[in-house]
Amino acid sequence: MKNPDYNQYTKNNFLLYLILLVSFFILLFFTKNFYSDLQVKLDTQSLKEQQLQKKESTLTSLNELQAKLKDPKSEAVEEIKWFTGVYSDENILEYIYMYAQKVNLTDERLVVRDMVIENEGTSDIWFEKATVTVSAVFSAESTMLDFITYLTDVGGNYKFYIDTFEYEMNASTGNIQATIPLILYYNK
Repeated sequence: MKNPDYNQYTKNNFLLYLILLVSFFILLFFTKNFYSDLQVKLDTQSLKEQQLQKKESTLTSLNELQAKLKDPKSEAVEEIKWFTGVYSDENILEYIYMYAQKVNLTDERLVVRDMVIENEGTSDIWFEKATVTVSAVFSAESTMLDFITYLTDVGGNYKFYIDTFEYEMNASTGNIQATIPLILYYNK
C-alpha cells in the first residue's frame, strides 16, 4: 500500500530538483563569461605588474648612471669623455700637425698634404658626427701605423674611428701615400 504523503513527497522532490536545475542553468547563462573575464583581468594585471617592475628596474639603473655621470671621476664619465669634448677645427688641425712635427724631428717622415674636415650632422647614436680626411705621405709603413695608433688612442685628446682604410705602397721611392678617412663623434 502506498502512502498518500509519498506521492506528495516525490512530487515536491521532483519540483525541487527541477527548480534547482533550472536555476542552475539560469545562473550559468548569466555568469558564463564572468570567470573568463575575471581570468583575463587577472592576466592583464599580472602583465602590467611585470611591465612596471621592468620599468622600475630600468629607472633605477638610469638613476644610478645619472649619479655616476654627475661624479667627474667616475668610470662612466671616462667612457664617454670622447663624446663630450669640445670640437674645434683649429684644435684638430693643431692636434694632427703637432704629431707630424714630432715625427719629422726623428729619422722618419710624415708630410700632411691635405686635410678636410666636414660636419655631417647628428649620427644614429645621437651625437654629432664629423669626418676628417687626412692625405699624407709616410716614409715607412711603421710610421703610418704609428700615426693611426696615435689618432685612435684612448688616451689622446680626440678618439677618431676608422671605418675602412686602404693604401698602396710605392715601390720606386719607398714612400707610402695614403688617405685616411677618420670619423669623430662629439657633443655640441
